Amino acid sequence: MTLPRRQHLSADTLSKTTGKKFKCPSCPYTFNNHTEVVNHVKEIHKTMLLGLIYRQDSKRAENLLFKVDSHKEDSCRELDKLIDKLSRAEEKYLPLTKYGYPVKKVFDQSHQILAEKEKVKAIIENLRIEVANLKCELIKNNNQIMLLNERHKKLLSTYKSLLMDHTILNKDYVALLENNSNYYIERCHLLEQENSVLVKW
Repeated sequence: MTLPRRQHLSADTLSKTTGKKFKCPSCPYTFNNHTEVVNHVKEIHKTMLLGLIYRQDSKRAENLLFKVDSHKEDSCRELDKLIDKLSRAEEKYLPLTKYGYPVKKVFDQSHQILAEKEKVKAIIENLRIEVANLKCELIKNNNQIMLLNERHKKLLSTYKSLLMDHTILNKDYVALLENNSNYYIERCHLLEQENSVLVKW
């Protein structure tokens, strides 16, 4: 059945029978008036549209089922591979347990190795903490050394200044001795005593 076009459904373009009935342009049905023909064609359009939607939905469902089936096939293949691996493992290890191979001993040894690894890991972690503490202490000691060096520089500068003052006073003392002045000699003695006190400090 061909789908009739709606623009060709006017009363002037529709064919009529000898009994003045309107003929459907897509099927052999005849109708008494133009409205019945239009409603009939609308039903045809609606039915064909529903059929098209149904076919599209069916195709979509078919594709979806195909994807699901493909996924199931992939899962089955993976399961077959896993079963094959387990079968080979069973063939490999079953004779060992059958003939008294010390499987338990191997498992015990593996557990002991894991326990030793954990102990070593704990020791390493403790050593890392200790190293970090030693680094902090080293930085602290370095800062103290820097402060002591600065203090030593200041004391050395003070000592040089005092030594220079002592040299000047000594020259003045010798000059006063040459001039043989009792007042100046006594004054120099006092300055020398003060200077010796400063040097000792």
